[in-house]
Amino acid sequence: MPYDVLDSETLKFFQALRKYKRACQRYIQGRPSPELAKGRLESAFTLLMDALDDDTIRQRLDIVIQAGLQSRATAASRIAHAVSEHDMNLEMEMSFLFGLKVRDVSESVQFRKDEVIAMIDIASVDELVTRIEDFHGALITETELARTIDIRSQKKRRKRNIGQAVTSILFGSGCAVLNTYALAQMPPMAASYGASMAAFHAAVRDLVGERPKD
Repeated sequence: MPYDVLDSETLKFFQALRKYKRACQRYIQGRPSPELAKGRLESAFTLLMDALDDDTIRQRLDIVIQAGLQSRATAASRIAHAVSEHDMNLEMEMSFLFGLKVRDVSESVQFRKDEVIAMIDIASVDELVTRIEDFHGALITETELARTIDIRSQKKRRKRNIGQAVTSILFGSGCAVLNTYALAQMPPMAASYGASMAAFHAAVRDLVGERPKD
């Protein structure tokens, strides 16, 4: 996709997603130190929140959310059908715009139809922003807990799950905005809503997850 198709507000939003992704990776890894990484993570999160506060971005998110809600009101099976493997593949092809790799998205955002039907039901932009704020706080808490795990294999698996959750939340946010553009290769907005909510569902599942037992 040519970048000149995107308006400046969307480019700024995608840039904020990429910066947040890098900051999350370094925070999870504790590089160059946990303290410095946390400070940079908070700075990147502030940039992301600023981008989400832009009227243009909020309008684009609202278009997708309302389209998805209308589809769900008709029948739950419609939204489940809308988020087909083909649709998800179309979404994932564009994930590089958010700083993500297709392989990472395909490994992170896996869902069944029953999960989509019972997925997190975000009905407004304000609610979506609140969920992202909650996610950010949980990311810090879960990463700090992961650092206390003594068994190396369990610690590695927990950090991988947290990383997958970050991929999912960024993919869900990014593809929602992207699909408001009238591009022939993009699926309907209802499918975009379904893909976004499935990603949010996967993010919460992976972030909270099952902590290792004592």
